[in-house]
Amino acid sequence: NDRIIVGAGVSYVEVSGLLTILDTPVASISEVNAFINKNGTSYSGSFQSRVSGQAFISIAIPPILVPVVENDYFELWLYSSQTGNFKPLGDNKSVYLTVKVVE
Repeated sequence: NDRIIVGAGVSYVEVSGLLTILDTPVASISEVNAFINKNGTSYSGSFQSRVSGQAFISIAIPPILVPVVENDYFELWLYSSQTGNFKPLGDNKSVYLTVKVVE
């Protein structure tokens, strides 16, 4: 679980995310959710993908403007309520959390 920590002198950032995973669920239909956490709490809302059987899943979280203070942090999380084997493709090379300083 890597995170991006906000430095001094920043008051707003633009945050977005993208991940691609291989879903090999035990259940026949799987719901996979992705969301951006700010300081351990979901900030972006949840973006969902539903699949049946083994599939590649890409979930994009569009940019959002977020007020911040020094030492706030952001993480990109993946969640499913069903049992399955979800793994990012390419040793996490397909998971992107982008934080851009706006002000």
